[in-house]
Amino acid sequence: MNRSNSGANTNTINIIVDCLTVILSYLGAYLAFRGRLAGENVTGLTILMVVFTLIFALSNKEEYLYNVTLFYYLDRIHRKLTKSFLLAMVATAFLEPYVSVTLIGRKFYLTFLIVAYVAICIKMFLNRKMMILLTRKTMPRTAFVGSRGSFNKFKYFMSKTSIRIVDMGYIAMSREILEGAKEGDYIGCMEDLEELVRTYHLDQVYIIQKRTDELRILQQYVDLCISMGVTVRLIVDIYKRRRANSYVSTVGTYPIITYHTISLNTYEQIIKRACDIVGSLFGIIVLSPCMLVAAIAIKLDSKGPVLFKQTRVGQNGRPFKMYKFRSMYVDAEEQKKALMEQNEIQGGIMFKMKDDPRVTRVGKVI
Repeated sequence: MNRSNSGANTNTINIIVDCLTVILSYLGAYLAFRGRLAGENVTGLTILMVVFTLIFALSNKEEYLYNVTLFYYLDRIHRKLTKSFLLAMVATAFLEPYVSVTLIGRKFYLTFLIVAYVAICIKMFLNRKMMILLTRKTMPRTAFVGSRGSFNKFKYFMSKTSIRIVDMGYIAMSREILEGAKEGDYIGCMEDLEELVRTYHLDQVYIIQKRTDELRILQQYVDLCISMGVTVRLIVDIYKRRRANSYVSTVGTYPIITYHTISLNTYEQIIKRACDIVGSLFGIIVLSPCMLVAAIAIKLDSKGPVLFKQTRVGQNGRPFKMYKFRSMYVDAEEQKKALMEQNEIQGGIMFKMKDDPRVTRVGKVI
């Protein structure tokens, strides 16, 4: 049976610190209200806090805030933390009527939320330094297989995460590269990997796989590291990204690299769709008097339906039905054949002309 460590990329310490931050904020708010909570349902309030903590932590995990490879850009982290905080707050707001909380209890809980949010923001600023201190004694001794230049961008990105290592140097892909390099550029070559592991007491090796590298050659070194108990991290750099975002996921035991240009996740798409529907309904209601006047004017101006229906091409070539107020006469397509010589667009793909006679009087206004 295949076994996998799904939590190998999870920063467990960060989860614990987040939970402790929320719990300590609750205790601080409780000490401030201790004399005013006589007869209050403290058990119910504590249940709300526990639910809040669980939802907050789970939402953070869903946002990949607990990944060791997380890019620690403060604006992104703050946005995601705030989103998780609001989600947990709304969830507990729906539970609040079921725990019999009085006005004092609500003030206490609101105080707890304010204190917790401030504490979480402070922890966010201190998080990277704290992670460095907590992992300093366990930082793995690491070597990079490849040239210094090929790892410059990768190591810059790694510095933005909570990953901390002891950099032991670079290993050349072949002895020819090692012999042609300057002294001090490499600590050795791949042919001497076993000796290098023992000499430098390596814990892990990063191998950057370029398009010219052969997986068959790399596989023997990966197998060697595994047999010696050394962690191997293979950096896949065989595809050039264009204008797209990417992420790595798995299906069973198969890793999948996904490139996409869609910036919204499932929750954001739901929110956007809800905003589209609500905004559209609001706009229809507000503008309904104007639309009624336009509909009457179109009906009086020319024969035919008020609305014009047409099939158009949308995202990824998907056809959709479009409805709009009719701005042309109903025989516009028949008139178009006689007007093709006056088309201002070459090739006949589209039709456009100044003072198009097919447009009604009302159509020129709308």
